[in-house]
Amino acid sequence: MLRRYPHTAIIRVTVENNPVDGITTVTPSDISIKGRYEPAGQNKALDYSAKFYCKNEDIAPFEVDGKPFIYEGKTFKITQLYPYQTHCEIWLE
Repeated sequence: MLRRYPHTAIIRVTVENNPVDGITTVTPSDISIKGRYEPAGQNKALDYSAKFYCKNEDIAPFEVDGKPFIYEGKTFKITQLYPYQTHCEIWLE
């Protein structure tokens, strides 16, 4: 049975470092967030397959578009992040 709340998920972003010698290194960085995961169900007309609701984090809306979202061993792709005044809503594909 799925716990209703809180759930912990990871957003995996990559950080590019450009040192003085000109060699670019890419390092993965994980952002851990707590919130509520809700699958979309069987409605195929929706633009997402699941949603994740969390507190309003300091994440720019377009910074995580297309990034991997990992929840309980499943990897989703972030379609869109909507920051509101009290919470944020992450649409997953």
